[in-house]
Amino acid sequence: MSGVNRSIATSQFMGTRAGSGETNAQGQSLGLPVTYIPARIENGAAKPAKATFTIFHNTGWTPANGEKAAGERYTMWAYGRRAEQFAKWLSPGRALNLVTARHSFDGNHYVGGQILMDQTGRPIVIRRSADIVQQFGFLEEAAKWINNEIQMAGRRPINWENPTHPDFEVWRKVLLARAAMVWDCQSQTYGFARVSLPQGIQINVAYYQQLREELAKRYGNLVGQQPVQVAVAAAVPNYAPAMPAMPSPVNPAPGVVTYAQAPVVPAVGAVDPNAAWTPPVIAPVNPAAAAGPAPAYTAPPAIVPNGQAAPVAGAVDPNQAYAVPAPVYPAASAPAGAPKRF
Repeated sequence: MSGVNRSIATSQFMGTRAGSGETNAQGQSLGLPVTYIPARIENGAAKPAKATFTIFHNTGWTPANGEKAAGERYTMWAYGRRAEQFAKWLSPGRALNLVTARHSFDGNHYVGGQILMDQTGRPIVIRRSADIVQQFGFLEEAAKWINNEIQMAGRRPINWENPTHPDFEVWRKVLLARAAMVWDCQSQTYGFARVSLPQGIQINVAYYQQLREELAKRYGNLVGQQPVQVAVAAAVPNYAPAMPAMPSPVNPAPGVVTYAQAPVVPAVGAVDPNAAWTPPVIAPVNPAAAAGPAPAYTAPPAIVPNGQAAPVAGAVDPNQAYAVPAPVYPAASAPAGAPKRF
């Protein structure tokens, strides 16, 4: 029987989910689902950066009893520039698509991050396997993690996905700063990764310097800044609007505090509420003087019949004949023979 001496089995994981990584005593995710091993020099040879993480994938198989099938757990490895991307972008529970190649190897047995030794003091070697990432694509983040980030100061603004809100621009700057991140060769965390530094490791500083120079051409001075710092700086005008300063006291009377007011031109007839109240002066007024002198009375001319004495003012002369005014008709409408006067 003949065959090739090496074969590669590839797998596809569509819509799988990343694990939550380490948790605190309350079971809350610390936001570090990735373990990042920096680029290093071993025995004079350059070793690429490595990222390891766990995914949970539904098998699509449902038992006969109708119960929900349990998801399968897989360990993933990514090397080089892929490792950088997973450290920056793989948040807890995030969905992603993966194409991987199965790899088996003999490796040391670790317990609690320490190499387990046998009775002779030699490392225990076991057969292990992992899926090495060949292609990948990040999908939506977990709603639980988004809410968690919003509650963490400076991590994610509340209205981060509303294009009409200032938070949208803040979030854009956070993402740019995250893309421009480079591990600083000393921190114990890097994006969403916990940095693992094997004992006696020699960090490949030249690799990170080259990476920093490449990113600086695209992102400028954002390289080296932490996304949280960028978020806080960008959010100052939106999240912490300056409260109006209380005016300083101006010549307060004992026990009374007044505040300086901005000069305001009052409208005509308006009353300045800050002006001291002055009671109006009410002077006594002489009604007679106010009314002025009474006009002199002038009697109407008296009507005196011929040869008779003038009657008393206002009296009626009983001897005066009463004259009825004669009607006057227009010439066209006067009846025939109508007298002109009675």
